[in-house]
Amino acid sequence: MADRELETLRDSLREHVNALAVDIGPRTPLQRDSLVHAANYIYSVFEESGFSLREQDYQYFGQRVTNVLATHPTRTSASDYYVVGAHYDTVPDTPGADDNASAVAVMLELARRVRHDRLKASVMFAAFTLEEPPAYLTGHQGSRIFVRGSQTSGDHVLGAINLRDGRLHGVPPAIHI
Repeated sequence: MADRELETLRDSLREHVNALAVDIGPRTPLQRDSLVHAANYIYSVFEESGFSLREQDYQYFGQRVTNVLATHPTRTSASDYYVVGAHYDTVPDTPGADDNASAVAVMLELARRVRHDRLKASVMFAAFTLEEPPAYLTGHQGSRIFVRGSQTSGDHVLGAINLRDGRLHGVPPAIHI
């Protein structure tokens, strides 16, 4: 990667982390507007990149919360796809720069960089909500809602990469991107 391209990537990642962790701050259901602002930010970045978008809304104790799902522009209605995901909520009272704005930033930039590529398989980029307490380990986690929805619609997830703390987890080093 050329120095200028690396500098541009670094600036873009910093911009996303600042937007989420500084401008919006803690993103929890305890601060209702924060999750909406974060979802709107993520949606707008995907939209600017030309992705097909879908919001997967659900209720959490009377509050509407949203997973933001973006599909690669070459993907039509295929039900077989890979998922690249990250969660955008935080532990209460924390800005969540490292957990998990950095991972969302990586996901957004990865999506931008592959948007014009002809991929051999369909890819869905998924920004999950409610992965942290107080919803952690409950049926309200965004990733659990996503999986149930995929199963109900008959989708076949070929594999998934979970971005966390700006790194890939559960992926052998040979295929880190």
